Amino acid sequence: MKHATIILATISLVIILGAILGDKEMTVADMYAAVESKEIINLEGANLSGVDLSGMLLYANLSHADLSGADLRGAVLSANCITGVDLQGADLSGADLRDADLSGADLRDADLSGANLRGADLRGADLSGVDLSGINLSGINLSYANLSGADLSGTNLKGTVLREANLSYANLSSANLSGADLFRANLWGADMRNLKSLRNASLFGADMSKANLRGANLAGVKLLEIGNLYNANLSGTDLRDVIFSDKYAMDLTAVNLSGANLQNKNLRSANLPGANLSGANLSGADLSYANLPGADLSDTDLSGATITLSDILTAKNLEGVNLLGVKIIR
Repeated sequence: MKHATIILATISLVIILGAILGDKEMTVADMYAAVESKEIINLEGANLSGVDLSGMLLYANLSHADLSGADLRGAVLSANCITGVDLQGADLSGADLRDADLSGADLRDADLSGANLRGADLRGADLSGVDLSGINLSGINLSYANLSGADLSGTNLKGTVLREANLSYANLSSANLSGADLFRANLWGADMRNLKSLRNASLFGADMSKANLRGANLAGVKLLEIGNLYNANLSGTDLRDVIFSDKYAMDLTAVNLSGANLQNKNLRSANLPGANLSGANLSGADLSYANLPGADLSDTDLSGATITLSDILTAKNLEGVNLLGVKIIR
């Protein structure tokens, strides 16, 4: 039964390729032998746009081929070389892409639902706007990939390499980024609400300006590594287990920390101009010499905190602030 399926798939593939490539030398027997021996068929640069290869078992070099709009549902393309391939609008649902080299591939508008991408190389691939929600992308290489506007909600990105990837405006809500490499990644405006984990992630130089981190689990995150948090939303976030630097001042300019838990945190000399700290828990925190011009401290709990008088007087709103037991430095 298995051989019969392969033969039928092979005959279909021969007919398709014969029509597209005009290859009269490759016989059905040749194709069958190639499939059986896992011989690589060279289809580099071939025009296969719109072709139906659903369910096919392919051992082919498809680098720089045009597979835009192709039907590849359930196709087996594992370990194939597919570098620079055009897969715009292709249906790859349920496809087996394990260990495939998809570096530089164009996957815009492609359907990857249920696809197996374990071990795939997606360096520099264009996945902008693609729905990757719920897919297991743990450990794969997405360095320099374009994921702007992509839906990665609920996705497993544990240990995934996202160095210098473009994740601007991507939906990362409820995703798992523990141990991910986000070196200099662009997360500008990304939706990271209720993020499951960023523990042990490399965030050096990452741009999270205007990112929404409301309710995200930031336990174990080294906040100082993040290159830019300008205007980020950390409202309601529990920051008690976030690692703050004891040596360097934090730049939290215009960050929304309303309702955040910063109890006993070291914010000494932190830059907080225009920050929203309304309703935040800063009890026992060290805010000595913190830069607070225009900061909103309304209903903030500063009980037992250490703060410099000249700095707190530059805040724009102190209505309802709790100063019980506060330590004032003049």
